Amino acid sequence: MQEEMEGEVNSPITDLVVWEKMKTKKPDLEQPQPQLPQYFGNAKEKLNTYCEKLKGLHPEVDEPMHHEVDETALIMASHSKPHGRFNILDGVVQPTMTLTRVKATLTPDHPSIAPRPRPAASTADVSVSHFHLISAI
Repeated sequence: MQEEMEGEVNSPITDLVVWEKMKTKKPDLEQPQPQLPQYFGNAKEKLNTYCEKLKGLHPEVDEPMHHEVDETALIMASHSKPHGRFNILDGVVQPTMTLTRVKATLTPDHPSIAPRPRPAASTADVSVSHFHLISAI
């Protein structure tokens, strides 16, 4: 099967290409063709983040999808291993570095590591005036 895929794209198949293919939904044949690929969940955003980090670390890479997986870019894009997993390629890459070590080895010309996304604060009004007292009922 790998030979079939290599013939389709005329380039070697990397782990990232296989991961992207797994996260792409099958096209709806009832819709007019061609259509843009649709991804499960937020896989497209995670893939774009990894590709941006890889290009920031290695500007000479033209096609990040066909480049070998870079552990530093993966750790930077995933913000280490939140919940014990990488955002992409979890189980494929066995890390030899930690986020702390990556931060320590980055030079000022490398891309910065964005802070981990935090959940938005709730805007619901939960003041006492919105609740009914049990004794008043």
